Amino acid sequence: MRSTHPMATILQSFETGIRVLEVARPNLGCPLNNLAQEMSPIDSGFQKRTERVFKLWTETFAKAILRAIKLGQVRKSVDPKSAALYLVAQIEGILSLAKNSQDSRTLRSGLRSISGFIGHLLIPGR
Repeated sequence: MRSTHPMATILQSFETGIRVLEVARPNLGCPLNNLAQEMSPIDSGFQKRTERVFKLWTETFAKAILRAIKLGQVRKSVDPKSAALYLVAQIEGILSLAKNSQDSRTLRSGLRSISGFIGHLLIPGR
């Protein structure tokens, strides 16, 4: 099923993940990011596989952003691919910082940051 508010769906999915991590403590970070950082310089096959996952994630976000543009929710001047890459990087960075700090408040701060970024993409009143 397609979301009628793709940007809200992206934000809600991250918030759902935060609720899970708040209970479990953010001590693991993102397993994909952990593996990519440790293994990519060592094993090119592994690097290619993790790159495909990151690419799929980014492309999925880009499609959602493009859909939001077509629905008149996001400004037409937004580059879906760049915005998607920024969101994936932001999420990965937040998870990494939360892992390092061992403080779930970092997750909530990151959620506010992502929410602010998404807010800047939206057409006011949409």
